[in-house]
Order: sequence, then C-alpha cells, then structure tokens
Amino acid sequence: MHVRLQTTPASNALKIILGSLLSFALIGANGGVAEAEKAPERYVFVLSRVDLPKGTPPELEAVLRSQVAAAVVKEPRLEAAIPKDAPAYDDKAKGRYGNKPFHRYMAKHRLRPFRITVEVTKYEPTLVPNPKKPGQILGSTLMLRIFGETIPDRVMAFSGDGSATVLAEVGKKIRASDRTWVDTDAADLAIEKAIAMSIVKLDTKPVKKTPAKKAKRKRSKKNR
Repeated sequence: MHVRLQTTPASNALKIILGSLLSFALIGANGGVAEAEKAPERYVFVLSRVDLPKGTPPELEAVLRSQVAAAVVKEPRLEAAIPKDAPAYDDKAKGRYGNKPFHRYMAKHRLRPFRITVEVTKYEPTLVPNPKKPGQILGSTLMLRIFGETIPDRVMAFSGDGSATVLAEVGKKIRASDRTWVDTDAADLAIEKAIAMSIVKLDTKPVKKTPAKKAKRKRSKKNR
C-alpha cells in the first residue's frame, strides 16, 4: 500500500522555521571564518639566549628570563611556545618549501614564530647617599635589545630596544633582595618597551615597490 503524506500549513511553517535556522547557522559559520581571517596575527616568542656584557652579575640572566616570560604572558598578541600539535620542522631544511606542513599550520592559525635573543648593552648599578634624609639611594640602569629570527628558517626579522632606570630609597644596610628588586623593576620596564617596539615593527608590512613602466618609443617612419 502506498501512503502519500499531505502537506499541511503546519508542516509548511515547520519547514520555514527549519530553513531559517539552517540559514542562520550557515551565516554564523561563515561569519566565524571571516572573523578568523580578519583577526590580527599572533607572534610566538621563544626565548633562546640572553647575552650579558662582561662584569655583569650572572644572576641578572635569571631576572631577564623571568621578566621576558612575564611580559609575553601579559601581551595578548604573544605566545611563549609553539603549539604542541604543530607539525615538526627541520632547522636544516632550506627555504619555505622545506617545511611545508609547519608553515601551513602557522598560516592557518595566523601564527608567526620567532627565536628571541636578549642582548644587554648596558647595566649600571648605583648606590649614592640620599641627599634629603638619612639612608641611601639604590639604582639600576638597564639598556637592552631584543632580536628575533624566524623559525625554522633563522632569518633575522626584527629588533626592539628598551631602557629603564629605577631608583629606590634604602637604609644604610643593603640587602640582596633590594638589589634584586631594582634590577627586576628595571628589566620589566626595559623589556616592555622593547617588546612593544618589536610588535610595531612586525605589524608594519613593507611597502611593495612597483617598477615604473617604461614608455614605449614610437619608431618614426623614416627609421623603418
């Protein structure tokens, strides 16, 4: 026996509602893709090395590494490590086509990874008498530069400079924690400036120069 379903006004209304919900779902999905494409790129800053000038206390390296990690966490555009599910890459592979899966993954997730080096160009600890009241003024001046090279191609991509001077009133006796405090504060300010400059440079896309069109010379009838 063949049964034929009759279309009723109620079933038509249901079809319209289901069709509308499907349309909204498709619009939402397409909107999500569009938003992902418009989202700004994020940068992966993997700290590789800290270079200190001669005579600098070795404890400063730990302070700088800690402050770089804190600055990266604070900045929403930065990541401290390459995602675990990213494809493996080969440092020895030459050119963009040597690590296709890795580059495709980064492009899809709008990530750009860099290996970071922090170079301290000046470190000057100071301790002078307090001219206004008994005690001393403990100071720390720090100048540094951040270099970033691409991962895995190791091409120099950017640099950012930062400097800071921090002064603190202390008593006649200086504790080790006092020195650590001013060094940490100076490192925090200098790194924050260097990272801000680095992001600005990375966000600034180089202007492509278009070659000027050469005017075609018309050959005169005499020269033909």
